[in-house]
Amino acid sequence: DPDDAEQVLREFIERQRIEASIEVEVKQGPVYEMIRDTSQGASLVLMGMPPPEDEESLASYSGRYERLMKHTEDMPPTAFVLTAEKIDFLRIFSTEQP
Repeated sequence: DPDDAEQVLREFIERQRIEASIEVEVKQGPVYEMIRDTSQGASLVLMGMPPPEDEESLASYSGRYERLMKHTEDMPPTAFVLTAEKIDFLRIFSTEQP
């Protein structure tokens, strides 16, 4: 739920004592295009990045990283943050329409 996500982010920002604006977007179409379009005025974009799978080879993970770099090369400065919890990145970053 976008409202729940916004509340969690708002509470996190408040605890960190940082100035930031929050914009929760519901995926509509290709996610990288959506992020690119909505972040043009951003000073910094934070994106979650999944850690390597348990049995994933270095070559496979490197390939995922290279694709991520390609998809985000024309975005504002972007920080990739390794996630500590299981997130269904395939569902989030799939290129198929919802």
